[in-house]
Amino acid sequence: LRDTKQIKMELGFVEEPENTWRLLRCYFPSKVGGKPAWLDPEHLPSVDDMECGCCHKPLVFLLQLYSPNDDKLDSFHRTIFVFCCTNGTCYSSENDAFPFKVFRSMLPKENDYYPADPPDYDEPNAIRECSQFTNLCGLCGNHGVKKCSRCREVQYCSKDHQVFHWKLLHKYQCSKPKDENNEVEMEKSILFSEKELVIEPEPTAPKKENTESEFENLKNHIQSGDYTEEELNDAVANVKSDKAFEKFQKQIAVEPEQVIRYQREGSVLWCSSENIPSKIPSCECGAQRQFEFQIMPQLLNHLKVDHSIEGPTIDWGTVAIYTCHDDCNISPYIKEYCWLQHFSKEAI
Repeated sequence: LRDTKQIKMELGFVEEPENTWRLLRCYFPSKVGGKPAWLDPEHLPSVDDMECGCCHKPLVFLLQLYSPNDDKLDSFHRTIFVFCCTNGTCYSSENDAFPFKVFRSMLPKENDYYPADPPDYDEPNAIRECSQFTNLCGLCGNHGVKKCSRCREVQYCSKDHQVFHWKLLHKYQCSKPKDENNEVEMEKSILFSEKELVIEPEPTAPKKENTESEFENLKNHIQSGDYTEEELNDAVANVKSDKAFEKFQKQIAVEPEQVIRYQREGSVLWCSSENIPSKIPSCECGAQRQFEFQIMPQLLNHLKVDHSIEGPTIDWGTVAIYTCHDDCNISPYIKEYCWLQHFSKEAI
């Protein structure tokens, strides 16, 4: 178990799982893609909660981080879930309805779903302890509220996923034995490939470089009449933007494959000086939220997002996740806050 109160920055890396059964919920996994391994398997987010804030289509599971908090009994088990939209147009939207949803779920050591003793992570039979409590969507793994009217066996979170599943696969399988190979092919067509997230301490960061000389040069230019005041303001903005991107590049160059930067109560490594939030909304309980982790652009490589096709695609510079400072437990899945930042045009 990892303590979320750790001080040093930790990095997340995507790896192929040695055993896929270790990504099931009873092993408290950190993972990318596939279907969510719900911590509380009974009281899931509603269908409305799982809609994109831009296009209102169902979201797809992106990743989850198991991050217990040793300072609170209610947070003995604690997982952060991130869902995203697969509609690339939503990522170019200029409104605040970002195509992401974040949920935090917590359970005490003594609960209705897991034994108090930790599972044997080398024993696949531990899954016998993890029966399914809630019907799940046959396509994405979110809460299923609709049934196939024909077989009455497969459930769906929305009409969109029911129609998609029917056209792609279910019409060939309805009321027939399940074809596991086709099911795998189907999941790959809408879900991201399932991989394990491995967390390690960040190596020593490179030394910071002194940037005062650049601003001194600008100051000397304006005093010598080389710049107008408007030109100076533009130049200063460009230097700041370049420096934010330069710092971002130098920091990730230490571990280029990092997809997560985790440090509760730490600081975001912004990829641009533009579009940084001035204030983070408080939690529903009234407490302030704090930074917990950020998702790096390298993750897009593992999601196999094709940026060569025409039209907008899934894209981000970084996605910062903020969670309740008090780690409240006001509901089984507490909505948290995230901020999407793209690379500045000057940096591209």
